Amino acid sequence: VGVWDPVRGGPPLLVLMNPGCVVTAVAFFACPRTGKCLLASGQSDRTLRVWDALKGGDYLQQDVLPDKIRAIAPSFDGVHLAVSLGMMYDPDRAAVGCWLSA
Repeated sequence: VGVWDPVRGGPPLLVLMNPGCVVTAVAFFACPRTGKCLLASGQSDRTLRVWDALKGGDYLQQDVLPDKIRAIAPSFDGVHLAVSLGMMYDPDRAAVGCWLSA
């Protein structure tokens, strides 16, 4: 996952690594306890990771979910992440879950 400055352009300000996985969804949100800028990412290996979006480094939290992650949306207060799972064209494998992020 790369983070760029949309105004200045140039090379990525931050690169968050997870070798061997394709990133399928991302979402920025503020930590409800600290106000830090966090980035949630969903990977092809079914992991949901939460990163410090300003410092980078290792992920802060990781959860393995039951299927592919298609979309991530934080709640307005940043306490929960809504995650869309499953195959887009297979209604038997589609689901939406809610995970605690803080």
